[in-house]
Amino acid sequence: MPSPMLVATCLVSCVVAGFLPAFFRPVHSFVKAKLGLTEERAARLPLWFALFSIPFLPLAGWLVDHWGLNEALFVGCLGQALGVSWLGMCRSYASLLWGLLGLAFACACTLTAAVALMPHALALGAGTSSGFAFGLGFFVLGVAALITPHLLSWLGDRFGFRNVLLWAGLSCLLPALFLILTPKSEFPSTAPAAPLQESFADPRLWILVLVTFLYFPLERSLQVWPRPYLVETGHCPNWMGRLVVLFWLGFFAMRIVVGWIVGPGYEAWMILTLLVTSFMILGNLVGAYGASSGFYGVWFVGACYGPLLPLLFGVLFDLEVVRGIPGLAIGALLALAAVSALTLQTWLVHYARNHTARASMRIPMILALAMAAPVLVLALIRHVR
Repeated sequence: MPSPMLVATCLVSCVVAGFLPAFFRPVHSFVKAKLGLTEERAARLPLWFALFSIPFLPLAGWLVDHWGLNEALFVGCLGQALGVSWLGMCRSYASLLWGLLGLAFACACTLTAAVALMPHALALGAGTSSGFAFGLGFFVLGVAALITPHLLSWLGDRFGFRNVLLWAGLSCLLPALFLILTPKSEFPSTAPAAPLQESFADPRLWILVLVTFLYFPLERSLQVWPRPYLVETGHCPNWMGRLVVLFWLGFFAMRIVVGWIVGPGYEAWMILTLLVTSFMILGNLVGAYGASSGFYGVWFVGACYGPLLPLLFGVLFDLEVVRGIPGLAIGALLALAAVSALTLQTWLVHYARNHTARASMRIPMILALAMAAPVLVLALIRHVR
């Protein structure tokens, strides 16, 4: 049973890690006006941040393995505090890009260390699956990402974004405070149980890489088709914001619920069940025109997609060759998410702009089937070495 301080450190780290990806939207106008940027240049800032993050995420994982989980987390929190504060003080576009470079490295360290800590700090009972530990951690991380834009916009309108950026930078130091108060002996070693060459030669790991690469555009599709689909089925646009918030809260809450239900060793079978179920519901929604059936169907699709990411990490954690989840494996998978965001997800958004919501819904149906086949293979061979 992990100590309360270790649990608190992990949860606060998840909040800080989830805070930054949703950070750019509310501060976009402030940075643009402060530096006199064109709309095109300002719109590229999230792209630059994603590009910087791709090489830094595996590097952060390597640091977690060879330097220590708590050291990497401390450096990440300190770097995020400085980087976020710098956004309110920079005077030129070049200095802004240098700040984004440092912020990308700091965020990579915080996120990789927080995810590596989840199965150790959030396994809150005997017999608890690693899927539940990751589900709880990604729930906190996702809710932080959901609330951050609204909270920063509200605070920025009342106190000014320069002050809000300073306060946000100081809040990034909270995990570092918990680190100082937690004995170092309570932090687990993330060194792999098998040589690195053996880990990356395991076919099960590469199946997980393929499934993870397909998962992120699947999740991204939920930001593309549900809103226009609900409008098509007769929902009032004035209520759309509340419906979307309820949808995402259900999406994240299902990560805890499914993680609690699924026993150790059954994560891959649950992933397969959720993928097939989502395919069936989406197929039904394409032909549905009732407002009530439309909303509940969309909600159930989100409920199927929500637990997939923590369950995938749970499968990874249970592989013998990467027991303890080496940071490099986590960093590589998270970098894969960034690559997926810049390729498949970008194409998906472009496709949705030129097609109806019902046509866009066929893409996640295809992705679900494409993921189901390798997941079935993984479920059958996961205990074969």
